[in-house]
Parts: sequence; structure tokens; C-alpha cells
Amino acid sequence: MSTLSVAVCDANQSYGESIGTYLFIEQGEKFSGGFFSALEAFREQFSKQKFEIVLLGKAFIQEAWIQEEIGQNENILWIHLWEEGEEPEALPVIEKYQPASGVIRKIYEFYEAYHKEKFVGAGKRAQIIGWYSPEQNIWQTPLALTMATILAETERTLYVNLKECSGLTYWLQEDYEQDLLDVMYFSKNLQTGEKMNLGRFTYQLGKLSYLPPVQDGILLSELKESDYLSFLEMLEQQEEYDVIVLDIGTMFSGFFSVLEKCRTIYLPQEQNVFSHGIYKDFQKMAGRSNINSVEEKIVKLSLPEWNRQKITPGCVMQQWMWGGQGDYVRELLAGTGRRD
Repeated sequence: MSTLSVAVCDANQSYGESIGTYLFIEQGEKFSGGFFSALEAFREQFSKQKFEIVLLGKAFIQEAWIQEEIGQNENILWIHLWEEGEEPEALPVIEKYQPASGVIRKIYEFYEAYHKEKFVGAGKRAQIIGWYSPEQNIWQTPLALTMATILAETERTLYVNLKECSGLTYWLQEDYEQDLLDVMYFSKNLQTGEKMNLGRFTYQLGKLSYLPPVQDGILLSELKESDYLSFLEMLEQQEEYDVIVLDIGTMFSGFFSVLEKCRTIYLPQEQNVFSHGIYKDFQKMAGRSNINSVEEKIVKLSLPEWNRQKITPGCVMQQWMWGGQGDYVRELLAGTGRRD
């Protein structure tokens, strides 16, 4: 995601300095702009600089010229920095006195909703479903790919494998001229407002579209958080798809930010004490990420004891679709599958 230009306007200077330090210094790779405690200072800077988001304390909101700008300037997301005892304004509201990380999450939440309404228009953004196993469970990809294939029967679905070693080349008996890194490279270099045509990269598996897996998996660890987020932003804006299934391998830069973009995150695991211990470590790490919505989206799956049947290259989808994995996924989608 590109840097957001933000103005924080509040008469309480100590508050402004505190939130400003966090936004523009500690999180400087995400936010630019400044804090203003004086109306005239903000007015002067406002005439010179283009802000995407303006957070306003009560004293600033009451100013006539700001009220006029709120009514006329639809290119700015105006947010009320609300504190207890105040009457909320007819604007998005963020509680003023809370941890700075909470303020940032709300900024992103409001900006995402505003961005969709303002710039995407009536176009519906694709929903993202994530699959990730802290224990690197062998059934993750079979289940994720089977889910994507089943969903593709009724919804326009794209499957994306983010594993270092996917196994798809062997399982599907397909040779790929380009790989996922090529797609990510092109999405990273898109101009503002430019849409990417995925058709030249996608492969078909029946009704399911999928992107070719990465060939040199170690390169995934060299990408930046912004690379992954711009890639997902590009995928969400693809009007050809309703659902995107992400099959994620090990952690990478911006891992939890990627999970935050998912509507649901499936975590498959074996039913034993070793898997339980691994999941507990992951749970603690997710808590430390300060992205609360990730934990709320996780669906922990207790897998049955499937026999590791012989795999026939080129025929694996038929085996998974009409075997125990297919039955399991259908029950999961119907809301009757086994969960923890």
C-alpha cells in the first residue's frame, strides 16, 4: 500500500505530539503529513498540501471554513477524533484516547470503505479466503485447491499458491512459462488507476482459474510487505473474480497484513499434542501482531485421520474432489464440517 497523507488536527498539543510521533515516525513508511494544534497553521498547510485523510478534534470541526470544506471536498476522508462527552459529528468517528495502533486500524478500516465507495464504484471487490498451517500440514494444499475447485462451480474463483514448494507442477503435470513472481512484478509496477490483465498469466483447471506457482520459492522471503499488499490489491480489483483462495506457505514480510485482508482464514492441523503446541505459539504471535481482526477470522480445523493414498500425477483433482477431502470441504462450506 502506498503512503497515506494524513493531517491530525487537535487543540491538545501533547496528544497530537504523541499520536504524530507514532504515525509519522514509528509508522513513517505508511503515513506522511503532520499534526496541527493551531487552526491557522493547518489552514496554511491545507492550501499547500493535498491530504487524503484529515482527523479533526472538536475545536477544528466547529470552524466554518472547515465545515465548508467537509461539504465540498469529497476527495478527502474526514474523520472526527471523538472523546467522551462530545456529541458525535455526522462523520466517521474514531475514539480519541485509545492505543495508537487502534487509531491506525480504524483509519485503515474507514479508508478502505471510503476507497471502495469512492473509486471502485458499483464494482464488487473479490473476497479472499486464506489457508495457512503453522505446522505445515500436508493436507493444506489438497484442501485449499479442492475448496477453490468446488467454489468455482458456482462462483468465479481464482486460486493463488504462495508456497515455496507447491507441488503443482508434478501433481497437475503442467509446465509453466512464467510464475507467480512475474505476476507480482507486473502488479508492483502498475501505474495509478491502471488495471492488470491476468488472462496472460492464469491457467485453467476445469472452471477454476489459477496463477502459476513460484519456481524459486526462496525469493518469496525477499519481497517486501508493500509487494504483497499491492499484489493483493490488484487481485481484489479484478472484476473477473468473486473469490480468491490464498494457499500460504511459511511466513513472510507483511504476513499478518496479508491475513488481515482475508474474509476467513482456515488453519488445518492434526489432532495431537504436538500440533496443539505449535498452534499455541502461532496464537501468541498473532496476538503480538496488533492486528486483532486476524484472530477473529481464524477457523481452526481438526482433520480426520485420512489414509495417505497413492497419488496419480495428472489425476489428483479427481481423487481429492471425490474422496475424503472433497467430502470434508463440502461439509465445511455447508457449515457442518469438523472444527475446533
